[in-house]
Amino acid sequence: SSMLPRLWSFRSDASSASGKSTRRRSKAEQVWTNVFIIAVCWMLSVSVLLVIVAWQYLVNVVDNSRDEFVNFAVADRVTLQVSAVMASVIRANDALHYFVDSQLYVSPLDYRVIREVLDPVLASTPSLTGVELAFSTVPHRVIVSREFSSGSVELRTDSPDCGNVGDFGCLPPRTIPTNETSWFTKAAACSPTKSAPAQNSEIAWEGPSFRSEADSGAFATSFWELGPGYSMLFRIVFPGSAGQLFLLAKATIDASGLREALRDSQLGKVDPYQIVLCTRAGVVVAGAEAFATVILDPLDGNLRFRNVWELDFKWASDIGWNELQVSSPAALRSEESKVAIVPLPDPFSDLILLVATTPSSFVQRTLQVFAMLSIVASATPYTVALLSLLLFVVRQRSFRRNLLTHFAEVLEAKKALGG
Repeated sequence: SSMLPRLWSFRSDASSASGKSTRRRSKAEQVWTNVFIIAVCWMLSVSVLLVIVAWQYLVNVVDNSRDEFVNFAVADRVTLQVSAVMASVIRANDALHYFVDSQLYVSPLDYRVIREVLDPVLASTPSLTGVELAFSTVPHRVIVSREFSSGSVELRTDSPDCGNVGDFGCLPPRTIPTNETSWFTKAAACSPTKSAPAQNSEIAWEGPSFRSEADSGAFATSFWELGPGYSMLFRIVFPGSAGQLFLLAKATIDASGLREALRDSQLGKVDPYQIVLCTRAGVVVAGAEAFATVILDPLDGNLRFRNVWELDFKWASDIGWNELQVSSPAALRSEESKVAIVPLPDPFSDLILLVATTPSSFVQRTLQVFAMLSIVASATPYTVALLSLLLFVVRQRSFRRNLLTHFAEVLEAKKALGG
């Protein structure tokens, strides 16, 4: 009987020790479970962070770099260079205004004064090819233009006294009177310009068009000498005429001179790019190459200027009339290309600059490789874990299948022995 309390005490101590051991084991398991959860969360966080950083560089950083470079470097530079070329027509306007306002030019067909006004302007601005003058009260025109071959400035007119100008001072008569031409009508609808036109209501634009002999007054020997022209139209009222006597001017620049401004050495180092200057109506004024601006019309076989959507670029078909009616810089995505649509400032706001680029021009190759490796490295542990889990499951099923087969064989053997 004395052994019973001892046995009971021993059982109590054993039970207490077993409970403590179980509690210690459960605490250890809880600690390891928490460590495992923390490790998994850490791995997931690192993997997600690697993917996000790599994706941010490959998509957002590259795209933002492209936008900033195109908008603040290429577009601004091209805009300044194009504006510098186009400013030659502003000089012609300023010179005519000065002589008219100073009453140094009071008679429409005063050829001496006209030459004094426009000869220095054409001589100092190679991009300006000619200025055509028409008048409200005189049914004749005067053209001051640069000779293609010699570069000298010549004056011609269709007035009956053209023989007084020189041996080659007479223009052939037009089949359509000057005051019935399209440019005369457009210029007459303009408000009288100031010395520096800044409002679109004061000027109008015509073109692009091929400069023919009748339009330029010059003698060309080939199509390329004629070249594409783009003209600014404006109206100047003579003082003291109560608005009844005014001159209309058509100042034409050589649009082929804009090609150099549409080339960018930095963009061209890595990937092909396209920079196109067009009107809001979609007609191409200038491109980096001459063939980009013209096309042979399949209907009548005549050479004409292309529309933007007729260019041989993948993105061109996505540009329509609506996309060109912007008042501030915009962008259009087309497959791999992104097209920046930038309107030029006044008074050249009738022109739109299109800059098409692809991401490869702005990707830093080393960072691109590391970004791709980061994405691959972040997915590798989970791929390995899934493959290991799949292998474990396959092995477990194979082991269970073998165990069941062995157990069935043992049962059959027992039955055979019992029989």
